[in-house]
Amino acid sequence: MKTINQFLFKVTVFTTAAFFFVFGAFVLNSSGIDSAIAKMTSFMDIAFNLVIAIGSLVGLIGSVRVYVEWQSADQNTRKSMLRWFGACLFMIVVSTIVKALFN
Repeated sequence: MKTINQFLFKVTVFTTAAFFFVFGAFVLNSSGIDSAIAKMTSFMDIAFNLVIAIGSLVGLIGSVRVYVEWQSADQNTRKSMLRWFGACLFMIVVSTIVKALFN
């Protein structure tokens, strides 16, 4: 039992040392991280416009569905309207926050 514990301790120490060695190598060589950030920021404008377009399409679909519910005198029209409006607002706010973080 004592030899198994010693073996597990040595494996744990070796794994921890290897992890810190590899992590230190990645920290010292940050050119890959910089290029990834540059590529990501170049795609942010395209992604922002795509999310705005999807949000406006969802808004149009939602407004038609709310209108149909309103015309059929459904009692859950207000709840449905708030759901669709909240979904569109969420998409626009999240895309704006992500764009602000990466620019």
